Amino acid sequence: MEQTTSTQNDGRADHTRHGSEDPKSLVCEKCWNEVFDTDAYETICMEDDYAFKYTRSHHEIQTAALVGCNWCMFIMSELVKKRVAQTQVTVEFKGKNDPFRKSSTPVGRNTYHLYLRTAGHYWGIHLFAYAHAADAAAEFVTARKLQPDVSSDSAVKQCREWLSDCAWSHEQCRKPAASQLPTRVVDVSAGGSSDKPRILETRGKKGEYLTLSYCWGKQSVGLLNTQNQAAYYEQLDVTAISPTLRDAIDLTKRLGFRFIWIDALCIIQDCERDKEKELSCMRRTYQDSILTIVASSASGADEGFLADRSNEDLGILMNRHLVDQGVSVDQSDLSNPSSTYEIPFRYKSGCIGRMFFRTDYYAGDLLEPVNRRAWTLQEQLLTPRHLLYSSHTLQWRCRSRSRNLDDSLHVDMYQYAFMQPLAIDEHKASFNAEDEGDEQAKQQREAAIWKSWTDILHQYCIRQASLSDDKLVALGGAAEEFSRVLNGRYVAGLWDNLLCDQLLWECPGLRRSRPAQYRAPSWSWAAIDGPVMPARWSELHGGLKKGRKSKSQVAEVVECKIVLKSQMLPFGAVIDGFIKLRAARRPGRLFFEEDPSSNLDDHYKAFVIWEDNEMWQTDGRSLTSNNALAVRSARANLDALGHTSKEEVECLAVKEIDSGHDSNVDGLLLQRAEDGLYRRIGVFSGAKKAAFEHIEQEEVIII
Repeated sequence: MEQTTSTQNDGRADHTRHGSEDPKSLVCEKCWNEVFDTDAYETICMEDDYAFKYTRSHHEIQTAALVGCNWCMFIMSELVKKRVAQTQVTVEFKGKNDPFRKSSTPVGRNTYHLYLRTAGHYWGIHLFAYAHAADAAAEFVTARKLQPDVSSDSAVKQCREWLSDCAWSHEQCRKPAASQLPTRVVDVSAGGSSDKPRILETRGKKGEYLTLSYCWGKQSVGLLNTQNQAAYYEQLDVTAISPTLRDAIDLTKRLGFRFIWIDALCIIQDCERDKEKELSCMRRTYQDSILTIVASSASGADEGFLADRSNEDLGILMNRHLVDQGVSVDQSDLSNPSSTYEIPFRYKSGCIGRMFFRTDYYAGDLLEPVNRRAWTLQEQLLTPRHLLYSSHTLQWRCRSRSRNLDDSLHVDMYQYAFMQPLAIDEHKASFNAEDEGDEQAKQQREAAIWKSWTDILHQYCIRQASLSDDKLVALGGAAEEFSRVLNGRYVAGLWDNLLCDQLLWECPGLRRSRPAQYRAPSWSWAAIDGPVMPARWSELHGGLKKGRKSKSQVAEVVECKIVLKSQMLPFGAVIDGFIKLRAARRPGRLFFEEDPSSNLDDHYKAFVIWEDNEMWQTDGRSLTSNNALAVRSARANLDALGHTSKEEVECLAVKEIDSGHDSNVDGLLLQRAEDGLYRRIGVFSGAKKAAFEHIEQEEVIII
């Protein structure tokens, strides 16, 4: 039967057979007999835990590829990428703990893992598979070909079916229902006319509505303001607004809904009081919506999101996103498309179907523009359902499941980048239902809630807000939701019922700084621009790090006060604040040890040493090579760049840590400010308990 190796419109080679029903014709006789028609290959196809390998010469693989073996073509293409020639090649399948299979949708035998070994080279490859619906393999390879037509009538029909399925069959999801509408909504079919949308003041009216989550970018136009407000109430000129907003209005109509809430059109942008009022309602606005349309792929409102997705190679697309984030990528990875290969799929002896695979089918949520914006995280958390217009296709997500248009394959490299809707009601119900006398059950419930909060905080700090002042405000709705179960007062991003522990957040790497203008007290993570690692529940109550278990708190919170920028936003911006701790304090000096293996920007590890350390007057090199000296030192993690060796600091003991054979102390690194006050500049860890044992506690105020 004729075999074709065609070139697709996007430049990719398509190694498939046309007109052949015999899977044997897809590969050479040697591959068929020794690989694809074997019990070992059946295990690869049908089990999660598999291991199988074989060895061929470079010449054998090249010869088979030239006469049309799809599998040898693939292996040969990988050897060419590595510039490997004239050697033995071992192909090894390993399936245990495949991370992509766990994070991919739909569920099925859609990802595979193999390694290639040659003289001097050993590398892993993931295969991302799909099958035609009519093929015998389709029962097991459940993914279908990627569908780029996200705005077609069939795509809109699929969206309606997803919503209906969620409404009627998802027990974990809240049933869609009419609720009190936000202060204003876009009425997409005002007066029964589908071409005359307007802004509607709802005045307590109830109804079903959608919301939009998107990146504003730099070119948002047609925003609601005091000058155009009256005109917009009569009719909204859709030609005068940004394409993303226009697409959202059009999609709302096509989905069969009348109302959608869009911040740019439903908040008066030049009225601070209206902004504060609407921001105070943000939690309910997104929680009560039927679903949120997410313009994931658009970096600005001027781009729109309903255009059909490009057939461009997903690997190239992802690498371009990485370049946009400042990550170094080989130039060949920005221009060389991958291919699609068709091979046999054996599900039992004598029963063999066909599947297709590529090596570039992952599309990381973390790399989508919408997941780099601070505001959109709480929008993802609070809304019950999402329609995601991603870079590669259309997706559905709710509390119960994730689906892709026509069940095309989606594999997320970063599983937690897109945050699933919160289930605070479930946490609250468990608190009420469980026996409060069961201390273990209570701690497990608390641990689940704190883990959710710290995961969210970590993801949030990776994102960016256009305005520095938005750092706390943009998470305010999510914080308000957590306040229902954390039972503490929210103080500049921390909770006062576990405040001492939360003070020990850290900054990974050195790519961070403090804002030019005051945004939060120095002891709050909100005072930092850049990633933050919050103290996690397991670290607070029993050993996140191997061999380290929290033992006791050695500092006491005497007082904590903040001054809100607006009383209408108790979970929003602050303009002042302090914390007063009673703790042991001793002076120290910073030193840096060169660490060429580190990925930090300046390749230095930081330490703090005490005045009784003989290196107090030295340059601090090779500090950790002498254990006797290490007794009088601790590792330092600094909040921002700009510190120098031998710089004087104050060390405040906060937490005693049991490391099994010894007890250490972790705490805050401070510097003196005006009027006897202090500012946080980082944290220290691993100090010997003896370093603070005989120091009398005092009250210290940190601003």
